[in-house]
Order: sequence, then structure tokens, then C-alpha cells
Amino acid sequence: LNKIISILGINGGGRSSLMEILEFEPINYQIARDLAHAAESTGFVDIQFTHNDIIVNLNLEGRDFYEKNKAQFS
Repeated sequence: LNKIISILGINGGGRSSLMEILEFEPINYQIARDLAHAAESTGFVDIQFTHNDIIVNLNLEGRDFYEKNKAQFS
């Protein structure tokens, strides 16, 4: 989860592919889906499921969390 928040924070909180962030192959989609639900439960990211990808977006709470803790993500 730290990797997801860190990469999204470094990228300015934009939308990114979770499959790309995790460097997963399509066969690992279910694992990525489980991780997406865990990340969403933190309240720091919003997720959108597509046919073959998962898009994650750092929301306002997530951006605030990243800014307050970005030293630990470096």
C-alpha cells in the first residue's frame, strides 16, 4: 500500500494503472483487485475497475497523508 501511495504522490496524485504500479501481468489481476480493495479501505485512494485494468487515484485525504508523510516514502 505504501508503494501505491508513494507512486501516486510522486506523480502528483494523478490517475495511474495499478497493474503498472505493481508491475503485474494480466494473470495477477485478481491479486491486484484484492490489493485495490485494501487500498480503497484506507480512504486514501479511489479505484475504478475496467475490463483488464484497475485505475487508482489519490484522493484529497490521500494527498494530505502523502504530504504529511512523504519523508517515509522516500
